[in-house]
Amino acid sequence: MKTCKIACAQLTPVVFNKQRTVEKSAVWARKASEEGIDLLVYPESFVPVYPAGLGFGTVVGSRTQAGLLQIR
Repeated sequence: MKTCKIACAQLTPVVFNKQRTVEKSAVWARKASEEGIDLLVYPESFVPVYPAGLGFGTVVGSRTQAGLLQIR
């Protein structure tokens, strides 16, 4: 049975710059390949550069009026 070497990239995207984020991921993919990694996985929404860490006015278990979505 063939084994597969897998790694997780704990990287931060180049915030709000998709092109540079893709370039950064390519650099790390090459580095991983040089280390014998067969599969490198990235954080969820790494390339779309979702602004992780921005709460948009919400906190788990506690929401401000600004964070509430008003559906009428």
